[in-house]
Amino acid sequence: MDYFFYTLINLVLFLLAQVVVNYFKEKGKNLATKEDIAGITKKVEEVKKVFFDESIKLKNELDLLSNFKLSFFNVEKKVLMKFSKNYQVWIRMISYDSLTVNQIFDNTEVDKYLKKIDKAFNVISNSKTDLNMFIENSRIITLSDELMVEANNAFRVQTHKYLRLIKDNNNKYSLTGDGEAIQLERNVIYNEHHQAMKSGSKAVIKIFHSFREECRKHLRESMNHAIGLDSKNG
Repeated sequence: MDYFFYTLINLVLFLLAQVVVNYFKEKGKNLATKEDIAGITKKVEEVKKVFFDESIKLKNELDLLSNFKLSFFNVEKKVLMKFSKNYQVWIRMISYDSLTVNQIFDNTEVDKYLKKIDKAFNVISNSKTDLNMFIENSRIITLSDELMVEANNAFRVQTHKYLRLIKDNNNKYSLTGDGEAIQLERNVIYNEHHQAMKSGSKAVIKIFHSFREECRKHLRESMNHAIGLDSKNG
């Protein structure tokens, strides 16, 4: 904003000089009379008024632009934070939290957990749509895509399979009543799922750390742009 006012001041000084020069050229005089001074004063006041009006207009336009940039920054921040939060909730639900289902022997409760997973998936899908719409950063978009794909491959498919096996195990117990054999089978199901969660988490954690750092970088740059630091530094 200081740059624009500095430019305007220089422009005013230039215009004032032109006013004086042109006035004397028209009068053909080298000395100012009272009439000359009155005429010059009038023209100077006219130029000052134009300068004042234009400076107010420019200030209002700059304030509006600044407010818009800050508003958009807040939208970006909210979208990124929402995606990050919802993603972590979804990941936790389809990974290590799912291990607790091993203690559920009622298939009605298992089905409730499946519905919770599906609901969390819908929430993160909506957050991903918002991210794609409002975030103009190809690196963040790419990383968020990778997070969704990796989570689906490493956790979501595996967890749905695990829950189906738990339900089958519950049904066998209700039919046979052979608790020992059913428990042994259940332990195998649990251990395989636990190992799959450990293997899948490494890739997801690595991508998520990269995603988080890229978001921080983007928000710093976006804030600097909103408050005008990028133009001053440039």
